[in-house]
Amino acid sequence: MKIPYKFKKIFPNLLTGFRLIVAPIIIILGLMGKVNIVLILTIVACLTDLFDGFFARKWSVSSQFGAKLDAISDKVFAASLMISLTGKIKTLWILIILEITIALINLYFYYKINKSETLMIGKIKTTSLFICIVISFLYLYFHKFYFLLRGFIYMTINLQVLSGISYIINFIKKVQASKENTLENVIAHKQIMNEKEDA
Repeated sequence: MKIPYKFKKIFPNLLTGFRLIVAPIIIILGLMGKVNIVLILTIVACLTDLFDGFFARKWSVSSQFGAKLDAISDKVFAASLMISLTGKIKTLWILIILEITIALINLYFYYKINKSETLMIGKIKTTSLFICIVISFLYLYFHKFYFLLRGFIYMTINLQVLSGISYIINFIKKVQASKENTLENVIAHKQIMNEKEDA
């Protein structure tokens, strides 16, 4: 049976959108202490994160909209997981506040230079953040993970601070480079005009 192209185009985005839909449900259930249900929803959501990209590549229906939706869904989903766990692990609020701060910095820079860029330190930070979430779940079932969780929380906080500083420095460099290019273009234009006048 041949799968319709319209379905192929929509299905990966539906999988991605599932993480947005389930995010508020995870927050509510987590704050209510329904950890087991949150864990099940988290596993299902992680599977959608795995398969949305797989089907998009397999069916050659990758799009800029899908990529942006995927990035937004991942951030919202991660935030919802952390918020859902704050009832048991208060320190996660620090990670949430720092993550929101980094998101606002990136949003401001995108508005200013109309360009978004992911730095390596940002990728490392995100990886550490997700590991921190996984260990948080393990800690709820096995308290012997406390010291490991504490270590990863402190490490993630440091990575978030470094990430924020790195994005600010990168933005300043981009702005300076843009100004230098503009100045060079103006000088080159004046030289061309002067040459035409001399001719």
